[in-house]
Amino acid sequence: MFLGLLYVGLALVTDSVYVLLTSRLRRLFTGRLTAGRLPQVVSGVVYIRLGLSTALSRR
Repeated sequence: MFLGLLYVGLALVTDSVYVLLTSRLRRLFTGRLTAGRLPQVVSGVVYIRLGLSTALSRR
């Protein structure tokens, strides 16, 4: 019984954190100034990271 309650409590806390973080990220993506620029920056960083990991991989 205790482990079940512990699991439910931890799930509630982690889900609440996810909701709070995504609501803040939503504000960033829907803001007037950052709506067009932020996704471009994020995708650029992802592509650079993928390129570096490919270039530095030893095969």
